[in-house]
Amino acid sequence: MPWEVEVRSLSVYLLHAARACLIGIILFGLLLRFLRPRADGLTRCGRCGYILKGLSTPRCPECGKRI
Repeated sequence: MPWEVEVRSLSVYLLHAARACLIGIILFGLLLRFLRPRADGLTRCGRCGYILKGLSTPRCPECGKRI
């Protein structure tokens, strides 16, 4: 029954490969979300995304980050 060992090791390999692909897809999605510029063309806070148009002080009014 040596083929049972081969089938078992193949299934473990496929399980690890599927897990690695899933982690890669999740990380790729997170990178796209945080590194892609917004299409609206507005200047936003780097921390919270608040629109910084018309501010009189150099701080984000939403989170307090210095601009």
